[in-house]
Amino acid sequence: MTAFENLVYLGRLNGLPDQEVKSRAEEMMQVVGLTAYRHKKHRPTRGA
Repeated sequence: MTAFENLVYLGRLNGLPDQEVKSRAEEMMQVVGLTAYRHKKHRPTRGA
């Protein structure tokens, strides 16, 4: 899952409308400086 997909997923879990979720996810990617990594899948981390 990409960082953008993760933000969209969390927004949907919280009941936000799709258009708002995508808009806010894009805004947050810009705020934290991850726009360049929007489509890059992250590697899973090991959990305990």
